[in-house]
Amino acid sequence: MKKHIVIFSIGLLTLIILVSIFISKSLTVSDPYGDLPKSYASWAFISTTSQELIEQADIIGLGKVVDNYTGIDHGIVFTCSVVEFNDIYMLSNNLITTDFIRNSNVKNVNSRGPLRIELIQTGGIHNEYKTRPFEDDPLLEIGRTYVLFLKKAYVDHMDIYWILGGHQGVAHIERDKIHFPTGYYMEDFSDLNIRLTDFTDKLQEFNLDQNEYVINTERKSAELFVNELIDSKRKEME
Repeated sequence: MKKHIVIFSIGLLTLIILVSIFISKSLTVSDPYGDLPKSYASWAFISTTSQELIEQADIIGLGKVVDNYTGIDHGIVFTCSVVEFNDIYMLSNNLITTDFIRNSNVKNVNSRGPLRIELIQTGGIHNEYKTRPFEDDPLLEIGRTYVLFLKKAYVDHMDIYWILGGHQGVAHIERDKIHFPTGYYMEDFSDLNIRLTDFTDKLQEFNLDQNEYVINTERKSAELFVNELIDSKRKEME
């Protein structure tokens, strides 16, 4: 009887171990980039303070990633994310005059549709090609909403944007509060870790040059804010 109990116990223990291994493997997320080495970028626009981050931005807004697509150039895969803005907090005057008016690169400007832009990041999978994203610039996720600090990319006349300083220009939303991930460059943006509803007021505390930047102080919708600025600038240019 004891022998049967011992055999049964050993069998049961073996079964538990096998099931545990199976569950563990099932829960493990495989790395789609395999053995490709990890790397970090050397960014052109690095900020150490919130003031620098804000002043280097062409657009600051609350945007949701609604789609993305990939492309390849010289063997490197790039991912373009399509961002739909819920709110735009600030625009640079230079962007309004040189891009919004002359090139109309923002989708649905002067229409009733949602305001959209496209931003580019290094990395992704395009057919059989793979490029691992930079460790300090993970790809944005479809369906997630971020506070984005963006710079216009004046490259080959592309209508596209970069994220400032890689990870620096992406703030996550946690329980209606802005949260910047831990940085790599000793930056301190802790004064911007505030409620979304307080962000516009916070921007006004930085005493930005009104000839350089326009803050959405009246909290208008993204579409209305941009279209009214475009109309105003066009009249100035006539």
